[in-house]
Amino acid sequence: MDVIPGRENAFQVNVNEGTVGDYVGRCAELCGTDHTRMLFNVEVLPQDEYEQWAAEQQAVAAEENAALEEAATQAETANADEAEDEDETEATDDGERARVEDTEGDTGADDAEENDES
Repeated sequence: MDVIPGRENAFQVNVNEGTVGDYVGRCAELCGTDHTRMLFNVEVLPQDEYEQWAAEQQAVAAEENAALEEAATQAETANADEAEDEDETEATDDGERARVEDTEGDTGADDAEENDES
């Protein structure tokens, strides 16, 4: 696995009993100018602590997913409301444009007839 600065990676390792602790790793290839900066840390926990940590991570992820779904629902609702408002505005604009076009297209014949009757 390549370790790239600024990019998160994940991998699994199998550890032997009694190896609990923190370990430092580094890129195993001479791969470029930032090779010396390609470091990572591994924390080995006892099984019960790991299971507790994993359960906490899953709970946090579930909360974040619920919050993201709620935000997406609210955004969709807001976008739908905006689209409805735009449709209503367009309808109003079309109506006003139609009235202006009718007025501009008027030949004045109606006015002449009214004048003749008086």
